[in-house]
Amino acid sequence: MTGFFRVPFRIALLGLLSVGLTLGMAGCSDNGTSGGEDLGADQGPGPGDDLSTDTGGGEDLGADQGAAGDPVPYVTCDGPVPVGPKGAWRHIVASPLVTVLGHPLHRGIDLIATTATAVQHIKGEITYGVEDKALEDEAVEVFACLDTGWKLIGQALTDGEGLFDLPLSGAQRLPVGQRPLFLSVIGDRSGTDMIALLATPGGTLAVSDVDGTLTTSESAYPDSLVTGNPVAAWDGAPQALSALQKGRYRMVYLTSRGRRFTQDTRSWLKAHGFPVGPLHLAAALLTAPGQPTVDYKAGAMMDMTKEQLTIQVGIGNRQSDIQAYQQNQVPAQHIFVKRPEFDSEIKPLIDAGQAVGFTDYPSLTPTLAALPQAP
Repeated sequence: MTGFFRVPFRIALLGLLSVGLTLGMAGCSDNGTSGGEDLGADQGPGPGDDLSTDTGGGEDLGADQGAAGDPVPYVTCDGPVPVGPKGAWRHIVASPLVTVLGHPLHRGIDLIATTATAVQHIKGEITYGVEDKALEDEAVEVFACLDTGWKLIGQALTDGEGLFDLPLSGAQRLPVGQRPLFLSVIGDRSGTDMIALLATPGGTLAVSDVDGTLTTSESAYPDSLVTGNPVAAWDGAPQALSALQKGRYRMVYLTSRGRRFTQDTRSWLKAHGFPVGPLHLAAALLTAPGQPTVDYKAGAMMDMTKEQLTIQVGIGNRQSDIQAYQQNQVPAQHIFVKRPEFDSEIKPLIDAGQAVGFTDYPSLTPTLAALPQAP
């Protein structure tokens, strides 16, 4: 059971995020050493290549634009979610006390599955305040954006950690498509959004890391938690990932950030124009760099492949990203790593033909746009 005095200790670990990332960066080189061959304009990339910076940018795609005839539609709904009025708390003393600790920090755990999945599990976590205090044994309603508009699809109770699981089976299951869901706490009608991706069996994913891969440094986001400074995105990164989306690759954002930071991550991606796609964050507040990160990311992707999904493209910036993609049989020529922040650890792997290095996203975009269209 989550106690009032256990969670502040977890929040104190926020200060360790920057420290952990700094330790993980130890030994990284910024000496300008180039890795791999510099490609000419007419030469396609392969493992061991380093994409040059002067090949030009690709088409500026809309953040939610998919390929024509895509078998997995992007479903959207107009208008507000039709949540009802506030209802009664199941615990009329304890639950209101939790809510006065601060603003809601609820997070949905995005669903990534296929239409062949027998039981779809809609999961989330309901907490409040900087202490991240769990709301226990209270009712949460889940709404889904369907072809006919927003619809209530079920209700679940939170457990002692604020987690809930709404199983959908048979005719209750969500149909094919990527669609928004909304979680609403009945007692105070606080809520948050999440994403459900239901692909067809054999559907193709493109997976991207976030910190240092899409943000302009590995420590930018942890530092911002202390300084309040904005976190910048690499120029051209949203357009590069949109090129993958137009090729029917489903974008999934896989980060070792703790789930506590789900809404921060979702809002940042939206604000910078990245393609909409499900997020996968770690259950632990802090995942150490190195092998713990490899184990977490490889395991998360294995869960996706067990759902009859295929990961064909992986984007990252560290050795741990390359190793996690390798464990999930991502082709070496489709593992792209952002340089030069961690050249000391990724250059040997680039030179060995285990990944393709790139220094900027405008040079990567034509390569991603030229990949064969996913089924």
